[in-house]
Amino acid sequence: MELAKLFSQEGGEALRAAINAQERWQKEAAGWTAALGLVVEQSAGSQALLVKLENGTCQEVRPVAEAELEHADFVLRGSESLWRGILSGQVDPVGAVFMGKLKVARGNVMALSARTGAARLLLETAKGVLEGLA
Repeated sequence: MELAKLFSQEGGEALRAAINAQERWQKEAAGWTAALGLVVEQSAGSQALLVKLENGTCQEVRPVAEAELEHADFVLRGSESLWRGILSGQVDPVGAVFMGKLKVARGNVMALSARTGAARLLLETAKGVLEGLA
């Protein structure tokens, strides 16, 4: 599983399209408008995706420099091995947040927890996209 493919322009566009193609997503994310940053910490630096959500649709997913996440509503940070575990389904993202392994570097954990279903679906979709990019 090569995370760099998901954190690319092609991967971001594929993720946006896959999210928006799901009727389930539209229901889970209804009323959720937020900019979400996903950051993979690596030994050679980090990679980040900006995911812009608006009331049941995904407006944009694109790779960004971490500095561009300064105004994101939520930023989730984790090691490459943690993200691999989350995207493979071996690590529960909610448990990882509460254990401090997946850090909520920006935003309120309680506000994010209100969107657990949508967040899980987003990550499940990312897993499928990543597998398709392989």
